[in-house]
Amino acid sequence: MYYTFFTLARNNIQQAGVQYILDTVYDELQKDAGRRFIYVEVAFFSRWWREQDDVTRHRVKALVNAGQLALLLIPNLRSCTTSSFTILAIWL
Repeated sequence: MYYTFFTLARNNIQQAGVQYILDTVYDELQKDAGRRFIYVEVAFFSRWWREQDDVTRHRVKALVNAGQLALLLIPNLRSCTTSSFTILAIWL
């Protein structure tokens, strides 16, 4: 299902093109070393990563090493009913 939102293939359900988020973040982080971004959608990032050339991959690694881009793997917390419980579960 993640593929359909990544590529805008199911616009009748949701207007989304997740790859554009990563494209924009990548561009903006390169422009301003003071910016930071945390990304948690590992499946979308993985798909985006596979589509990038070696130059882009190298630059993304540099952003991670500089602390501008962080990728977090957060367990599925759908059983949490409120955002405060979700945050608490993440920090425990």
